[in-house]
Amino acid sequence: MSSTYVDIIGSRLIGLSLSWALFGVLSVQTSVYSQAFFKDAIWTKILVYTVYILQTTQIILFTKDGFTEYTANSDNISASVQLKTSWFSVCVIQGLVAFSVQSFYAWRISIISGKKLPSVLIFLVSFVSFALSIVVAVTTKSETSFDDLLTDRILSRETTWQATAAMCDIIIAVCMTYYLRARAPNGEQFADTNKLVNRIVRLTIETGSLTASVAVITAILSAVSSHSFPAPLAIISNLYATTLLVVLNSRIKFKVGSLSWTTDKSNLQDNGNRSSVRFNENMLGGTSSRVSLAIETPPASEET
Repeated sequence: MSSTYVDIIGSRLIGLSLSWALFGVLSVQTSVYSQAFFKDAIWTKILVYTVYILQTTQIILFTKDGFTEYTANSDNISASVQLKTSWFSVCVIQGLVAFSVQSFYAWRISIISGKKLPSVLIFLVSFVSFALSIVVAVTTKSETSFDDLLTDRILSRETTWQATAAMCDIIIAVCMTYYLRARAPNGEQFADTNKLVNRIVRLTIETGSLTASVAVITAILSAVSSHSFPAPLAIISNLYATTLLVVLNSRIKFKVGSLSWTTDKSNLQDNGNRSSVRFNENMLGGTSSRVSLAIETPPASEET
């Protein structure tokens, strides 16, 4: 018996809606990054903009397929449940984005730990996950309907792919937490540094847990042959891209006058009616950079 129209189209609609929401967040994060860290290392900027281009391509393909499903073929169920560009927009793009972001974390861990073994392990697991995404993409391209994917052979590949990606995210979170804690200095004079380390650890755990959780949910839904797995599957690459930008933009600190937006008073300059705001990088990646943002403040009224 074929899958029902509501089950298939409903899951895809949820995935499309969530993808657009996350793409909006990603666009804002990318805009902030381009203004605040334009002096980052060239390879970091290439990574960021390549990931954004891939996500832009994905959302365009998602929207094109969604328009076909909900309008052009709304009266033709068999045409609506066809896979269309899913082999590329979901499998290939997600594999590329996840591999790129996880490789970036592997590089960061090699810098923090001073060891190659953890980074090599993460890179290998990430590469296996990417290879599995290509295998799933090839399998998906050879099929025509969503129903064709609900076989044990294809679903087992999908489950293994997502389980491997989740395992890589967990390894990254564990390694980042361990090595940051191990290298954190002791003593009251290093209180600010320890606060920074704690913030990075918390951010790493939160972002890693988010991507790993969605990957696990997708793997579970695939394992039970659920019609719902396209929804979480559609947003995973957007989550990877967004968490990458969140980590990079976490270096921003700023303050305006008496509003106390930052603790670094040396970066605040008061020039008459203009307050200078500086975005400072705390060396989480890339090169040191600063961007000044001038904000107009009304002049103080004179007493008569």
